[in-house]
Amino acid sequence: MKVLFTCGDRPLMARNKFYRKVLSEKYDYTECISHGKTYARRLPSIFLRLPFKLWNKDLIFVSYMGYFLVIFIRIFSKKPIVYDYYLSLFEMLCLDRKLFKEDSLLGKFTFWLDKRSLELADYIILDTSTMIKGAVDRYDIDPDKFIRLPLAVNEEKIYPMDVKRHKEMFTFVYMGSYIPFHGVDILMKAAKLVQDKGMEFHLLMLGKGQTYEENMQLSKDLKLKNIEFISYVSMEELNHYYNASDVTIGVFVNSVRSKGFITNKAYEAFAIGKPHLTLKTPAMQELFVDNETIFFVDESSEVALAERMLEIIDNKALRDKVAVNAMNLYQTKLTNEKVVELLEEKVLSKFS
Repeated sequence: MKVLFTCGDRPLMARNKFYRKVLSEKYDYTECISHGKTYARRLPSIFLRLPFKLWNKDLIFVSYMGYFLVIFIRIFSKKPIVYDYYLSLFEMLCLDRKLFKEDSLLGKFTFWLDKRSLELADYIILDTSTMIKGAVDRYDIDPDKFIRLPLAVNEEKIYPMDVKRHKEMFTFVYMGSYIPFHGVDILMKAAKLVQDKGMEFHLLMLGKGQTYEENMQLSKDLKLKNIEFISYVSMEELNHYYNASDVTIGVFVNSVRSKGFITNKAYEAFAIGKPHLTLKTPAMQELFVDNETIFFVDESSEVALAERMLEIIDNKALRDKVAVNAMNLYQTKLTNEKVVELLEEKVLSKFS
């Protein structure tokens, strides 16, 4: 089978790298990608070359940030398109980050991009049933097009390892781009409540993004003592910090996106066998059970989060149980090998 791969985002990001590796190892493989640093550089380069790559292909695989690419490809080819949709551009930019108003010109354009790219694809990959239902309802897409497939982790970079503790005291670690639905402000306020209870702990904050500056200031206003901000880390450093900490931090705002979305960092926590603390949502409950494979916060509030943080810090036996169960769940259902098996069974076998 002759397969063409393309993607709008960086080819070396985890999900794109994963699909490139799988497809190149199993099929007659061609790719049309760009290593440009921005979308403005990558997409024009891909558009110029893509029509000449489409000839004589059996399948076209469009990976992350492929909204424009699916629409563009359909102008030149009627071959089956497998589309790793991952997330709604409209939900991300208009409902979560609130960069555009829903009824603005750009808001309507992002909605159209989502809907049209989904309509034109033959198979659409999403990782939760909640996200699939949301896409079907919002954009009126045939549900039979969708394939539920867990996210792949960069297992070459993220894995269990023996390292020295980052701090002697109990350590929570957050990794992210400070997107509003992460609820970093809720985390800051919860940390203050835990601190006021006299409980000693360390909060390690990795990454930088949209609300970074305001949350830095919030931590100062709250007079948080044991908090550490590290703006940029490599994947190797990230793996070290994960393994050197006790519990990884998820998201805490009950938004449209968080209800249907399982973040990369959640899957990464399971890949290294660390307990993960996050808001209870329909998507998270599809795979994980509170106090068995994960720690849930029942509501989006600093009080509820603080109560869970105190419970977790004070109960090593529970933490150890959840860590073991998280690793077992990952190894039995979520490894890249399992993802490949599902991808072949549900999609690729139809064209072989």
